Amino acid sequence: MPDQKWEKGFTLIEIISVLIVLSIVSLVMVSRITSTADVSIKVKAETLKSHIRYVQMRAMNDDADKSVIPACSASFGISMSGSSYFMFRNCNKTLKIILPGANAVDVPLTNMTLSPSTDVTFDKWGRPCSDLNGLTPYNADINLTLGGTEPIKITKNTGYVP
Repeated sequence: MPDQKWEKGFTLIEIISVLIVLSIVSLVMVSRITSTADVSIKVKAETLKSHIRYVQMRAMNDDADKSVIPACSASFGISMSGSSYFMFRNCNKTLKIILPGANAVDVPLTNMTLSPSTDVTFDKWGRPCSDLNGLTPYNADINLTLGGTEPIKITKNTGYVP
């Protein structure tokens, strides 16, 4: 029997299966790359929620200094504008404090907007108040929106941020 020579190379099935695997991998990579904007908004929203909880915790653990503003009943608050937010103390928005993890007193919301702009102070029980002196608790939940899609809610009476 004569020697048979086998041709070396890839079969059509092998080539097609490699192309299918490559296309699946590339689709997964493209979908991960294009969805970073949504992740960025979620991360900023979670950071803002954490900062709101921090301000509330500080307000519940520290009494307001009434020597400067006698009517002050809120030791800490947070001021939120469309493009940034900051923490302040003793009913005075000029007494800014750096929040944990922030590089400056104003925390920028890069390429995002927060609406509506509002100031929230917390009384010694952690209730969110609508005035800088911490005397008027909110009578409804505070609903904010970050980046037009990510909701942030501060619950009335308790200040709970889910």
